[in-house]
Amino acid sequence: MSNSLEITVPVQLDTGLFRSFFLFDALRRQRRWVGLAVFSVVLLVCAGVCLSQMGARQGALPMAILLAAVAVAVPAVYMALLQRSIRQQSKALRLEQPHLVYRITVSEKGVTAAFPVPGKKDAVTSRPWAKLYGAWRVKGAVYLYPEAEKVYILPDGQVPGDAGDLWALCVEKLGDKAHDLRRGK
Repeated sequence: MSNSLEITVPVQLDTGLFRSFFLFDALRRQRRWVGLAVFSVVLLVCAGVCLSQMGARQGALPMAILLAAVAVAVPAVYMALLQRSIRQQSKALRLEQPHLVYRITVSEKGVTAAFPVPGKKDAVTSRPWAKLYGAWRVKGAVYLYPEAEKVYILPDGQVPGDAGDLWALCVEKLGDKAHDLRRGK
């Protein structure tokens, strides 16, 4: 890479981009689905044990039905609450209409974020590559995490030029902290 490489991405977010990120972060990066799956499997195994005791124990069938219902209901309720949270946060961030949220400049030195403040100078924060938490490449976007709980969403369609150049710089600078999750990669 050239020492003068600098890519500035003016990021406009909307509800769809935010939803895609939120689901990725909760279910894929943080792997919250694993706990739900283990919970459901344990309850379904218990329901199976109850079914095996149907002739020997009174109330085995109702208990099996209850356990199976809870095994299905808890993950369904979790997903419904996750979707509700996405809608509420999208509304709070006023993402119904796409608008400029920040400008991210990625260079050989690191990442700079400029947040527009109405009537004032932009709030700017910079971080060298060594201090970044990581980057995840998914279909249609790069999620750049300056910290474990903070993210810059960089949609491919908003990166000037080729989004591949942005990702190549992330891989070069972050090494094993850069994760490409696209199919076939």
